[in-house]
Amino acid sequence: MGLRDVFKPKPNKFLLMLVNQTAITVKGLDLLIHYLKKRSSNVAKQIVETENEAVEMRRIMIEELMNTFITPFDREDIFALSRDFDDILRYSSTTVEEMEILDVTPTPQMQKMAELLAEAARELHLAVMRLQDKHYVVATEHANTAKRIENQ
Repeated sequence: MGLRDVFKPKPNKFLLMLVNQTAITVKGLDLLIHYLKKRSSNVAKQIVETENEAVEMRRIMIEELMNTFITPFDREDIFALSRDFDDILRYSSTTVEEMEILDVTPTPQMQKMAELLAEAARELHLAVMRLQDKHYVVATEHANTAKRIENQ
């Protein structure tokens, strides 16, 4: 470890957690796309497992928020962003569970919606990564792209 490494700021744990949470969300939505293209009980189980993984990560983030005095940006914003990603995966998981129970055949419209969700989640993942790198203008551009995709 060199002298530069000693003075290099440590990455912020909340931004790291958000990057990880958004990556898990993208993974879950990619599984949803796969499920909607070729329905599979195995993929449905993977989606539920991915959601459980994200729930655990969110619980840890909430605990860290409760125990930390200074955060990189408003703690309510961190909490809300994390909750929104949690909601996306929860809705995906419950949708797949209900499709399995009710034996619903996926439609092309469902596939398109899932693809748009995954695309928007990828943009938000990139936005959070750019926040971590302090490239705020680029982060905003990715967030705006995600919003345009959501509007579709």
